[in-house]
Amino acid sequence: SALFVNDTGYIGLENGYWVSFDPLKGITGNRGYASALVYDKCLLYSNEDAHHHGGNLVTEASPVKLRDHLYVASGCGHVFGYNLTTKKIDWDFYIGSDMDGTPVLTADSCLLIAVEKQYIKGFGGVFKLNPALPPNQCVQWYFPTGDKKYSSWLGGVVGSCSVNDLYRNSNDPYLAAFTGIDGNLYVVRYKELSDSMVFGPDGITRYHCPQLHFREKFCTSISTPVFAKNHLVAAGYGSINIYRINHQAAFIKTASRRGYYESTPVCFQGSVIIASRDGNLYRLGLNSPLKETENKSTQKELTKPKGQLNKAQSENKSSTKDQSKIVYPKIKVDLKVYKLEGIYRSIQLAQRKESELKGKGIPCILNIKRRHKVELYIKRE
Repeated sequence: SALFVNDTGYIGLENGYWVSFDPLKGITGNRGYASALVYDKCLLYSNEDAHHHGGNLVTEASPVKLRDHLYVASGCGHVFGYNLTTKKIDWDFYIGSDMDGTPVLTADSCLLIAVEKQYIKGFGGVFKLNPALPPNQCVQWYFPTGDKKYSSWLGGVVGSCSVNDLYRNSNDPYLAAFTGIDGNLYVVRYKELSDSMVFGPDGITRYHCPQLHFREKFCTSISTPVFAKNHLVAAGYGSINIYRINHQAAFIKTASRRGYYESTPVCFQGSVIIASRDGNLYRLGLNSPLKETENKSTQKELTKPKGQLNKAQSENKSSTKDQSKIVYPKIKVDLKVYKLEGIYRSIQLAQRKESELKGKGIPCILNIKRRHKVELYIKRE
C-alpha cells in the first residue's frame, strides 16, 4: 500500500521501483486513462541484487514513516530509508533475504523487520533495528525461527509483526508477536534482552536475542497476528485462535476455530473479521468466543498449500474427497518457438506482465507450475 505524507504518495512497486506521486494531478495517457503525476522514481536494486535473487526483486511491503524518513523492506534484500527532506535514499541495511512483511514501528522508535528464509545461509526471523544509528550499528537484536519446508517457503517470517504499544498498561511489558513458517506463534519482550547470542541470517554474524515471553505450537502461517486490547488474534494454515492476556501478561487461549487463513484479521467492535482461503469473509465474535454473528453457513476448508498434512487430516482423508483443491493445468511449451521471459512468485504479477506483453502484440504463454512459481514464455523472434 502507498503511504501519504500531505499530498504526496510513496510506494514500492513489484517492478522494483520506489515512486513518489500525486494522485490528484492526473496526466492523460495514450489510451485515455488518467495517470498520477510521478514526481520521482528510482530502482531499489542493484545488478548484484538481481544476480543474487535471480530476478525476484519485488517490493511487497508498505512503507512506514519515522520522523523525517520513510522506511521500506524490499524483496531485493535491503531495508531502505528515504529522506523526505533531500528526497533521496540515504540509509540502507542489507539482509540478503526476501522480505514481504511491512516494517513495524515500536514505542522506542525502532523497526521490527520480518525476514523470510530465502537466499540466506542462516535462519529467517525478526530484526529489531534502530534507524537513528548507522546501518552497521543499528541492530538491537535478532530472533531466529526454525526452518521448515512448506509450499515454496523454507522458513522464517513472511507476515509482519504486531506490537501491544497502544493497549499496554504502565506495568505491562512491551510485546511483539509474529508467526513463523515453522508453525510457531511467538511473543517476545522487544525492549528486553535475553542472555543468549544468536547467529543472524548470514549464518556468521552474532546478535543479541530478545527475551521470549510466550510461544505456542500453532500452525504454519504467513498471517500477521493482531493485538486488540487484552486479546491477541492469530490465524494460519489450520486455525484462527484467540488468546486473552491477563493482568500478569499471561496468554490464555480462549477459543480456536479450524480453517485455512492467509490474510490478517481485523478487530472491530468486539468482532474479528477475516478472509479465508475457502472464499468466504467471516465475522467472528470476540466477546463470545468465535461465535459467528453473521454468516452461519458451514465452513468449507481448502486443501493446504503443498506441504504436510496433520494427523487428523491424514486419518480423515477418505472423508474429505470433496474438499476444494486448486489444480493447475499442465502446459507443454514448445521451446523451439517460445523462450522463457521470467519466473514470477505471484500469479497476479505474472498476469499483469502477460497483459502488458500482449498489449504490445507479443505472443506469450503463462505456465502456472504452482501458486508461487509462474513461468512466462514469449515467442522467439
